[in-house]
Amino acid sequence: MARVLTYDDLPPDVQANLDLAYRAFGRRRYDEAVRGFTAVVDAYPAYIHGVFTLVRALRASDDRASANARLSAAAAIAPDDPRIELGLAWKALDAGDARDAEALATRALPRIEPALRGNVLAVLARAAEASGRTEDAARLFLEAYEAGTMLGWLEEHCRLAGIEYLDPGPDIIVPWPTTAVARRWMYEAIEASLVVAARANDPTVPDERVLITGCDGTARLTSAWAQRAGVDRARLYQALASRGGYCDCEVLMNAAERDGHDGFALVAGAIDGPLDEVVAVLEPLRSDDVPPGRPRLDPDAEPSEHYLGIYLDEAHRQIPLQVTDSASLGRVLRAVADRPPTRARLRLLVGFIDEAPAMVLAGPDEAPLRIQELDDGPVPSDLAAAWPDLAAQLAALRAGLPGPGS
Repeated sequence: MARVLTYDDLPPDVQANLDLAYRAFGRRRYDEAVRGFTAVVDAYPAYIHGVFTLVRALRASDDRASANARLSAAAAIAPDDPRIELGLAWKALDAGDARDAEALATRALPRIEPALRGNVLAVLARAAEASGRTEDAARLFLEAYEAGTMLGWLEEHCRLAGIEYLDPGPDIIVPWPTTAVARRWMYEAIEASLVVAARANDPTVPDERVLITGCDGTARLTSAWAQRAGVDRARLYQALASRGGYCDCEVLMNAAERDGHDGFALVAGAIDGPLDEVVAVLEPLRSDDVPPGRPRLDPDAEPSEHYLGIYLDEAHRQIPLQVTDSASLGRVLRAVADRPPTRARLRLLVGFIDEAPAMVLAGPDEAPLRIQELDDGPVPSDLAAAWPDLAAQLAALRAGLPGPGS
């Protein structure tokens, strides 16, 4: 059996030609990629990464016969290589052999490189559907999207799960399935995790590169937040994709930028029970500036340092109605979600321009963060029981939000 070659095993002139072929493949110039990889693979058949990329280019060019011939030759050299197993799984699906495809993909999954994990999961999904396991297929397609952010896999999940799929084209902005308040929590949670990952890999990474450096090209952090917050992942991914948010860093650099809620919010609240643990959680975010009278959101207001952080009136166990920057609000939500009170309960009302206000509850007994949008109707009885003066607080908050035409 021949030794599998890597890129570094190849002569410099061959590497230079490979670079051109990889570039062509990345830009979907598949005919050019096929020519470049064919020349290299014919001379170095044990360069398995090149063989696999050639197979992908041939399949994209609808030349399945040549792709399958290349796979058979590579399987004689590296039968246990997970990339070759993935290619053979594609071949088995083409032949209608779902059982063999599933077996090959199952073997490949634990060893496949992260960039190809979504492809393997998609094979498993197609095999599951072919075997009549619709729920498994829907789940696997969703996991494939999260691993590789290919819209086709998300569309397949929606088809199998009975969810309307809105193709996020250039003229389609998919509605959000969750509140603006929850999204501030989402953005902060994803950003914090990306920063930790980036600094762990390279403590010296510059701030302007930290999001990209911490991102692994998947939607795993977005998925983790959505499951924690109880948000429908498929609908969230459609809304994010329509705003350019596929992998985690793109959620922040594209979708968050287009969300329109990166300015200010109105917030008010109260603490039931002991103050100490809530104060400890909010301490890094607290502001010493007492809110001015009758706080109001102004769409045309200039940013002000006065609005950074949250003012807490400990004497009255209240967070008086105030304007805060939305980044601080996101940090507050993440902080109480990560450390929910055990003996106290935190109640918050939050309002954004052009959005219905939302109520946020955290604790006691480590109850997770709950966010509920409040429409223009009467306050629901269960919410009124949790917050007896909610109606009055809500009226004060709404009075501070700009009205139509403001």
